[in-house]
Amino acid sequence: MLSKLWLYEKRYGWRKTLLVTLRTLWRMTTAFWHHFLLCRRYQDHHHLMKSLDRETNHQGVSFADAPWSSLTHERIHQHCVLFVQPPYPLISTYYRVEHIREYLAGAGFHSEVIPSSLLTRSEALLSHFSICIVFRCALSVEQREWLTRQTKKYDVQIIASFDDLIFDEHLIATSARLPISFTTRERVVYQEEARKYAALILVSNSFLSSTHALAQSAGVFAKPTFVIHNGFSKQQCAQADKARTQKIQNKKIVTIGYFSGTHTHDIDFQQIEPILLRLLKKYPHLYLTIVGYLTPSARFSPFQDRIRHSGSVPWKKLPFAMATCDIAIAPLEMDNPIVQAKSAAKYSEAGLVQIPIVASPISSFTEVIRSGWNGFLAHTQEQWYNHLSTLIEDEQLREDMGKHAFEHVISTFGPENMIQETKCVFETMVARRRTPVA
Repeated sequence: MLSKLWLYEKRYGWRKTLLVTLRTLWRMTTAFWHHFLLCRRYQDHHHLMKSLDRETNHQGVSFADAPWSSLTHERIHQHCVLFVQPPYPLISTYYRVEHIREYLAGAGFHSEVIPSSLLTRSEALLSHFSICIVFRCALSVEQREWLTRQTKKYDVQIIASFDDLIFDEHLIATSARLPISFTTRERVVYQEEARKYAALILVSNSFLSSTHALAQSAGVFAKPTFVIHNGFSKQQCAQADKARTQKIQNKKIVTIGYFSGTHTHDIDFQQIEPILLRLLKKYPHLYLTIVGYLTPSARFSPFQDRIRHSGSVPWKKLPFAMATCDIAIAPLEMDNPIVQAKSAAKYSEAGLVQIPIVASPISSFTEVIRSGWNGFLAHTQEQWYNHLSTLIEDEQLREDMGKHAFEHVISTFGPENMIQETKCVFETMVARRRTPVA
């Protein structure tokens, strides 16, 4: 470990080495705390599982004690969903676990969540559920075998859930998107996880995706696929409302915002660096805000006084960070299948605080952005320059486009519409069960 830090310091300098070290320690601490809270949540609900076990064995415990007392035993089983998520924190678990659980509650389903480390704790765990959603878990061979046994024993639908194309080992091995700081060993681990993800899909009954492009990529596994888009929670909408009302506009400057949620976006930002440099040179009142895991190149040094760079912000604070900008950008590597499978979250998050976006035309963006109305799609470098110049110069267009984006994302990704989308998908999943519950 010390030798690795020494090599990193020689290559990047002590300031960046210290920053990376502190960031790693912070991630380790949050991962431990996240796992601790999940274990506590599991214990809180464990008494409920025991009650269901006793009722199943006719030992005198009444279902009237449960929160779903008005439901029959069969209906309880059919409308119970178990989510299994990684034992470490991921931003995507908000969209793919917590938000979907909120939609399910609105649709009349009950759900529980446990970390994958507790998956095999109880042999009869899945007997209380009709559907088990395993989100982004690199399960061991023993865990996958356990899932297979449970599927056969209790007629449970096992659904492999992913929001990124991380299950194709060949793409992962050849991708330039992995952080440059990854060692050879770390890259091997990443590929091994891809193999485990693929193995999970193979033992599952169906595949749940966040985009149609990702669902198509999973077609090689010959599994039924479902799509639930990344939508907003009620809390997220409330936070965005607060961020919009608290926004202080400074009409003397215009701020372009770039938000990077992971370490894999350096290659995306590099594509737009020449455009941003041209714009910063042309417009003295233009500022650039960068939030997240990204280090701008040295070419931005002449404009250092107009560049605000901060580390990643807590997910719940994101609306407030975005609301400080006037324009959002989402440049992406167009000829990469991993990128093509990504969701339109950057558009929807910007739209939620009425910020217009200029984005690369990957499939998820082309599905939701009507270029010139609720955002811009930029196919070429010149289009990037022209669209951004237009927005910088035209304040009224920024306001109108932001309002159109807000209206669209609320009607499409807001809680009401997402409850209906989720209800439709899960009712179809329940209907696919092979036999009725005894």
